This record gives sequence, C-alpha cells and structure tokens, in this order.
Amino acid sequence: MSRIKGKALSVPRHSGGTTVGIDVSKGWLDAAVHPAGDQIRVRNDPSGFEQIQKLGTAAGADLVVMEATGRYHREAHASLHGAGFRVAVVNPYRSRRFADVMGQLAKSDRIDAVTLATFGATMKPAPSEPPSELMAELAEISVARRQIVDERVALEQQYGEAILGTVKAQIADRIALCKRQCKDLEAALLERVRSDRHVARKFRVLTSIPGIGPVTAATLLVEMKELGHANGPRSRHLQAWPR
Repeated sequence: MSRIKGKALSVPRHSGGTTVGIDVSKGWLDAAVHPAGDQIRVRNDPSGFEQIQKLGTAAGADLVVMEATGRYHREAHASLHGAGFRVAVVNPYRSRRFADVMGQLAKSDRIDAVTLATFGATMKPAPSEPPSELMAELAEISVARRQIVDERVALEQQYGEAILGTVKAQIADRIALCKRQCKDLEAALLERVRSDRHVARKFRVLTSIPGIGPVTAATLLVEMKELGHANGPRSRHLQAWPR
C-alpha cells in the first residue's frame, strides 16, 4: 500500500518483488523498474517525484534504490518515503562495484538506473528514513570539511614538490586558508551538535570513548545513524547509548 497525496491506493504485487532504481543528478531523475524494464526520465523536483511515485505504484514496487549524491537525492528520498515507499540510499561505491561484477562497463544515466534497480533486487539493501533537518546540515558540513581536508593534503604535496619561492608562497597561503576554513566548519559542526539535546547526549557518549575526538564523534553521528542499534555484542559505551 502506497500513499500519494494522502490517498491510499491498492497496488499489484509481483510475487518476486519489484524494485525501482533511480539515478540522481542535479536536474534530472532517471528511474528504471526491475524486472519489468520500464524507464522514465523526470525533473528532480516535486512534479518529477510524483511521476516516479505513480510509476512505483503501478509496478507494485517493494523497494526504491538511489545513490547518496550529496543534497541532490534528499528531496526525492523524503518525498518517496512520505508517499509510503521503502527507500534505500546506497553508497555509490557499492553500486559501482556491483556493476563491475555484473560486467556492466557502459555508463549512462539510464543504464545506471537499471543497475541500481538490479542491485536492489539482488542485494536487498536496508531502507532508511530521510535525515532530520539537523542531520542534513551536519552531513553537509561534514562533507564540506572532508573536501577541504583533501584539498589541503593535495596542496601540501604540491608544496613539497615546488621549487620557486613565489609558487611555494602561494601554495602556503592556500594551505593556511584551508586550515582556517576547516576550523570554521568544525565550530559550525559542534554548534549544531550541541543545539539538540538528544544529539548532544549521543555526542557525549562518543567522545567518552578513548581516541574519539569531537570532529570524529560528529562525523560518526552523521555517517553511522544506526550506531548503537546493530545486532551482536556491543561495548559498554554503546550499551549506554541514549535512546
């Protein structure tokens, strides 16, 4: 049963299950249905989300799979989840590795959508709820910081290889800028973590573990949403995870 605009609709169910794969880009969404093979391209906006909802409802989709693509997949994830679909957001590395194993060397938006649909039907990734506004902000800051760190590492390597003093001085200025920007983002990250009582409690639990500093703890909050809820033995720190 899926819900579109608040109305409950009966949908046909295929005995083997049906999966919709969505390749996400800034302006477009390419969707493919497995195993039926139906495909559509729609805009990455509310009208496009509604068309994919109709496609999934008509196909009796059990699962929708899309890659994590920064902010571009978030509205589609929230819309489809709100419409009653089970949505799995997967790491692009996993889906690309799956395509390699399947011998899918060609790459286009439509092919990627088919690959994601097949990946979902085969691997059955766990669906997830859209992140809260706070967690989305933390994720954006975390990604921005990681990119700046990567840039700084590359600049430091260039600095070590440079010979001319003018070149080295310019690279040094850019490295210093990266360090300042990292500090600003870290401050913004911690400010948001502490703005929410429940998130702040989890943050304190993580930072109580030896070797985990404030930035690492904030990153874990973003990237390991289910931390403390996994099956199997857990450390005493995770057993005390605030609910």
